[in-house]
Amino acid sequence: NNLYNDMYVSTVVAWNKLYKTSLFKEIRYPNGKIHEDEGTTYKLIFNAKKIVYTNQKYYYYRQTPNSITNAAFNKKRLNILDVFDEKIKYMSKINNDDLYAKTLKWYFFKVINLYFECHKNLKDDKETLDMIDRMNYVVIPEVSGRNEQLLFIDFVRQTIRNSFYKSISFFNFLN
Repeated sequence: NNLYNDMYVSTVVAWNKLYKTSLFKEIRYPNGKIHEDEGTTYKLIFNAKKIVYTNQKYYYYRQTPNSITNAAFNKKRLNILDVFDEKIKYMSKINNDDLYAKTLKWYFFKVINLYFECHKNLKDDKETLDMIDRMNYVVIPEVSGRNEQLLFIDFVRQTIRNSFYKSISFFNFLN
């Protein structure tokens, strides 16, 4: 559950973990993409036979002004969409409706956030804006509700087009 709570960042980043080499026989970090740790760590967690956690500080993480963490929003941030497409497929197969529902909700809010970030920071990039405007059609895949969260997500999925476009139209009107 740390993938979707206040421990999210420390759970998905790669730099604060030690891994057994055998975990990387079939799992690889993608080359040339940001959010690569977010697209890989959950697979490592689910494939690990044992996980040990400590709150002891053994590592110092240095942030520089030019790091990805401190960089302004740019088109590369949209790599997260590919990460979540893959993550949704993965989570749908592990037979845990609660975790699958949390993944869908996280994705839904990430797409909305990206929409507003793109319109704020990429105003002159028509191709990217058109792509993100079309995202409402693929925001949440169809789900068959086996629990309350999945039923709620299916309800949101079915109603999102109208309310999302109304709020988008209002947002565009304000700008």
